Order: sequence, then C-alpha cells, then structure tokens
Amino acid sequence: FPVTISRAHLILERGLEQCPGDLVLYIKQVLLKPLIYKNLEEIQAFHDRLTENLQIVLDHLQTQRETVSQLTSSQIYEILDALDLAYIAYQGMDLVPIAKTIAGIISSIVDITQPHLRELIDPQFSLQTVQNHPTVSRDRKIRVGYLGTCLKDHSVGFLARGWIQFHDRNRFEVFCYSINPKHSPTDPIAATFEHYSDRFYLFSSPGMEVIKQILEDQIDILVFIDLNVGSKMTYLSVLRLAPIQCGFWGNPMTSGSTKIDYFLSSQLMESWQAQSHYSEKLVYLPDLASCCLAETIDLSSLDPWGITSDSVTYLFTQTLLKHLPQYDYIFAAIAQRVPSAHFMILAQPDEYLAQAFLDRLEGVFSDYNLELKHYFQLLPVMPKPQFYALQSSVDVVLDSLGWSGGITTLDAINCAVPIVPYRDWE
Repeated sequence: FPVTISRAHLILERGLEQCPGDLVLYIKQVLLKPLIYKNLEEIQAFHDRLTENLQIVLDHLQTQRETVSQLTSSQIYEILDALDLAYIAYQGMDLVPIAKTIAGIISSIVDITQPHLRELIDPQFSLQTVQNHPTVSRDRKIRVGYLGTCLKDHSVGFLARGWIQFHDRNRFEVFCYSINPKHSPTDPIAATFEHYSDRFYLFSSPGMEVIKQILEDQIDILVFIDLNVGSKMTYLSVLRLAPIQCGFWGNPMTSGSTKIDYFLSSQLMESWQAQSHYSEKLVYLPDLASCCLAETIDLSSLDPWGITSDSVTYLFTQTLLKHLPQYDYIFAAIAQRVPSAHFMILAQPDEYLAQAFLDRLEGVFSDYNLELKHYFQLLPVMPKPQFYALQSSVDVVLDSLGWSGGITTLDAINCAVPIVPYRDWE
C-alpha cells in the first residue's frame, strides 16, 4: 500500500520514541521529502524547510560526534540516501546553497567516522593548491579516470560510453572504476567500458579498495560519471582523489563539493547564465556533450500498438516527478484546443504516484470544464521493444518542462516521432 508523507513521518516519529538517540532515524525524519507536490507554494515551503533542516542536521552532527563516530557503513549509506538530491533537482529551485550544506554534512561524517582517510589522501596533494593551480604531468600520457556506479546498461552509461571509446590514445590513458556489485558479463554497455579501458577495475562498494586503487594509479583527471545518482558517489565526491576532479550527468546539477573542480555539461542544454547553478566551474561541451551511439531500430519489426486513427495521441514518457504543478494547465489547454487529444503517460516511478499526479490534474481539467477520464490513459512501464512500438505509434511526444528528457527523447528521434519541447530561457 502507498506510504504517504504524513504516515512516513509518523513511523519515523514512533521509531525515535523507541530509540531516542538513533541518529539515522533523526536525519531521515527532518529530511523527509514528498515526491508529488500539490502546487508551487508547497514546493517553495518544502525548499525553505529543507534549507533550515539541513543546517540543523549539520549543527547536530558537531554536537553528537561520539554518536557519529560509531555509525556503521550501512548506517552511513542510509543517511546518504536521505540526503539524495536527485528528485529535489526537478523543482527548479536554486540548489547551490542546499548542495553545499549537504556536501558539508557528508564531509563531516567522513571526517568523524574515518579520520584516517585524510591522512591517506592529503599527503598526495599537499604540495599544490589543487583547485587554483592543478598540474598534470607531461612526462607521460594524461591519465583520465572514470568513476561511477553506472558504467553499465544505464542511461548514464549509454551517454558516456562514447567518451571512453573515442579518446585519443596518443594523448590519454583511460582508467575505469566501476562500482557495481551486480556486474553482468552479458551487459553490452559494461563490456564497452571494459573493452576500451586501458585498465578496468570492478568493485562491489565505494570503500577503501577503490580509494587506494585510484591513488595508486596516480590519476591526473578523475571524472565522476554519475555524480548525483545514489549515495555511493556522494560519499566519494567530498574526497580529493586526483589533482583535477570533474562531475558529469548523473543529473545535471551541482555537487556542492569543494573537491569537484569542474562540471561537464552540454552547450545546447545549459543557458548562458547557468554558471550560477553550479558550485563547480561549468564547462560547456559542444552540442549534446555526449557521443551517443544510436541504436538501430527496425520499426517494421515492431508490433503495432493499436491506437485509433481518429485521435491525436500525445505521449509523455518522463517520470511524473519531473512535471511540476505550475505546468499542469498545459495538458488541459491542449485538450481544449484539440478535442480529439489522447494523452498517454507511463506510471513512473510507480502507479501510486501516477494516480496522485492524475488526481492533481483532475482539478485543472475541471477548471477548463473538461473531464480528465476522457483524455488520459495510464500505462505500465514496459520492456524496450514494446516501448519503441508505443513511441513509433503516437503522433507527438511531449517533453517535460523545466527538466527535459534524455534517453527517452533520443529514443523518440530514433522512432521518427516529432518531439515538442519548450525553451524556458534565452
């Protein structure tokens, strides 16, 4: 059954009553966040509350150093999961202050629980002011390391594999550090990373083994390939493991970490004033920034979806968490102008949140004197061949406003379907 935000808060409150000194439960409670919002005011209120609560957590850690020092690895990862910024980024708010505070919290946890890390790492870079004057040895090829949990069949892996494949081998030596406890030898994207690496390492967790290997390899430039995907990369992002450290899309959002020098993003995606959205130095890579190897899709081999020809079908493929309440009117406005409009959405991330999304839309459609049930169809998440068949059968793919699509948008291009985006900056 769905767990509402109020029920989750009650569960954590009861847990704290039974375990009043439990730091993990405390942090989870004060950082509890909804996934679907009713309106823009609710988003702003959450943003303000989160900013305040994060500072409370940071201050709390300093007064509870003994408790923090006794945290286990699993408890640390639970805290990092509670600090995950991924869904918050969809809100379209300024995340730099929040991200900096989160990086400060994680850095405090690392310093208190594993002080030996600083002793191990700091001497490696003590003779240079790393951020202002990074140096790369010219006596050998430049060693570029790619570190991440998504060097596999994942959207980030799909976007980044071309970098590894097409490096100039006369200038660069490529090292890949894959943190993947469920590595599969049949994974084609993982195989690409392994094949085109000069050295490929596989780890089950982001512990000392990873850190020591990166330091031993004397990497010149370390790229966190999925900087904001899950807690494992967040943990490592507050450490200085190479003279130059860069972040890349897990999500195109700042890490807030003083140890990440550059953020690699897309010239076509970022606005001219986007530097203010990052604590890192923003690097505008040409075009889409990624070297995407297009998948060949034989549309003639796909089973038709069976959409009636008398309707105009609009497919929204993004996770519904991306669609903010201030843009709900778009669907109703289209339906008002196109009476035969038929919207198809996927139940992402799950059917309960999808239903909450539809419930929110119902009021908007009512304001337009329209009945939502006549226009919307909720579909389950489906395998790729079925998804391609769906995309190739619709009339229009609608991009999400404020936070555009990635792989699904490229899929739509492969399926020869027109995409309607919205540019919200000049």
